[in-house]
Amino acid sequence: MAPVDLFYFLLFFHLMLILSAVYGSGYTYNCPHSFSCGARGVFRYPFTKAEQLDCGSILIHGCDDSYYSPKMIQLEKNAKKIELTSIIDQNTITVSDQEFYKRLQDNLCDTLKQNYTLPPASPFVSFYINNNVTLFLCNRSHNINPPAQYFKHNCSSFSYDIYYNRKPYLNVTNEKADSFFSSCSVLQFPSKDLTDTRHILSFVSAQMVIKIVLSDDCDECSNHRGGQCMLDAKRMFFYCQNGKVQINLSHSCIPFDCFLIFNT
Repeated sequence: MAPVDLFYFLLFFHLMLILSAVYGSGYTYNCPHSFSCGARGVFRYPFTKAEQLDCGSILIHGCDDSYYSPKMIQLEKNAKKIELTSIIDQNTITVSDQEFYKRLQDNLCDTLKQNYTLPPASPFVSFYINNNVTLFLCNRSHNINPPAQYFKHNCSSFSYDIYYNRKPYLNVTNEKADSFFSSCSVLQFPSKDLTDTRHILSFVSAQMVIKIVLSDDCDECSNHRGGQCMLDAKRMFFYCQNGKVQINLSHSCIPFDCFLIFNT
């Protein structure tokens, strides 16, 4: 077999393996473009009903229950369930984490000793809390003496206290704050109000606004090609279901640079 013929044979064989992985992944291809979820409104990718796991990466439970019944959401498939309270737009939702709320009520200082975190970014999507408050957790033995605009919350049962800026609109730069709290842990939590009070629970909140940002590849697939973002069965290859996708085969084509574009 001539070298050129062998090259194209190997290229074709490699492409067939990739297509086999894509179409043999177990995904279904009858996902709706959008769906209704009772009083919460209409959603589309990356959201999906929990009963249709392959149609999105953010699962909503209870969409087919009664119109005003609570709807629960998982920001990723293995994440805990929290209550979906509203949709602001297709990229912004509000949620309520009742478990976090209960922990705040039961033991505030213990709950605030580590950041409130959302699931890490995936190949498809990232999450951001829109309104945050910064707290400084400082060991009491360090004798922190910040400016008067910082309130201190005493955690008498622990070895630390919590500080926060009650006037964040004043011109205190991050560099100045770093100098005051260089030995402290810097923590961030969802916030619902101004920090001009000694009552932390008036602004640290279990209700939060979450911004959902698709990755560049997934945004191109979903919003510009009309496709759906997928990974193959081994979670190695990104592909755009029902959209045009570019697959880089250069690792199999050295010394050539081989790119194939096809429709799935």
